[in-house]
Amino acid sequence: MKKILWFSMMVVGFVLTGFAAGMPQAAAIEGIHYDGYTYALDAASGALKWKTLTGASSTAPLMDAARGRVYVASSNGKLTALNITTGGVAWDYDSGAPILTSPALSMDGQTIFLGNEDIQAVAVSAANGAEV
Repeated sequence: MKKILWFSMMVVGFVLTGFAAGMPQAAAIEGIHYDGYTYALDAASGALKWKTLTGASSTAPLMDAARGRVYVASSNGKLTALNITTGGVAWDYDSGAPILTSPALSMDGQTIFLGNEDIQAVAVSAANGAEV
């Protein structure tokens, strides 16, 4: 059984989300800053592992251990899927309005749900970001 530790904390404009054993990058902490970048820090040393421009966000990112991705919803209306090890962009989806809710993953891990400021409920494929 995989053990995953999840936490989220607001610290002066920085949302920290972490995870532990069972993830390929078990010693990492993911964070989103209001500067528009998503960061990965080494949990032991605090050293920067990667940073990727995803757009400013005030929501917690969604970790997907099965796909090795982190999904970031931003106030520019985009949902971005990042490779959790490298920070590379796998895909992004433009919802057309700011996303002010944290994305959620379906029980089968195939679909991501989110809501935007235009009061739209949206479902996209976790595999490629296509609207479903």
